[in-house]
Amino acid sequence: MKNLGIMRWLFASLSVACASPWQPVGLVLREGRNNDFAATQKYRGQTLQLAGIVAGFGKKKIEHGEGRTEGRWADVPAEGFDAARAFVQIRDAEKPSPDVVTCFFDGDIQAPERGATVRVRGTFVEYVGAAGHVDAVFTRCSPE
Repeated sequence: MKNLGIMRWLFASLSVACASPWQPVGLVLREGRNNDFAATQKYRGQTLQLAGIVAGFGKKKIEHGEGRTEGRWADVPAEGFDAARAFVQIRDAEKPSPDVVTCFFDGDIQAPERGATVRVRGTFVEYVGAAGHVDAVFTRCSPE
């Protein structure tokens, strides 16, 4: 009986040690949908490694939550700060939903194919709710 307890502990330790550093985007999105305030406090400023499937890509301006009041900039940002940046939108591969993670890149990236599995590393900024879906916004993203 004592050996069985040791075996369980060893198995649990190995499972945690061998866990992938890549987190499916679905977990981040579900937490944001369930309680965006708590999830924002949990992830704000953290760099995460996310995996999912490409839902969209392109270029657009980053809309930072900290510099806005009612959708408008409180202060005029430095020139070039508001420039369009490359982004990729990623969905959960296992549980499809309208929710996405939007990753903004500092430089140009090669356009990924829709539906392709991708892994990115990025810094969480905020959750944005619009038209019945959640968008988790990440900056300083890099493809892995």
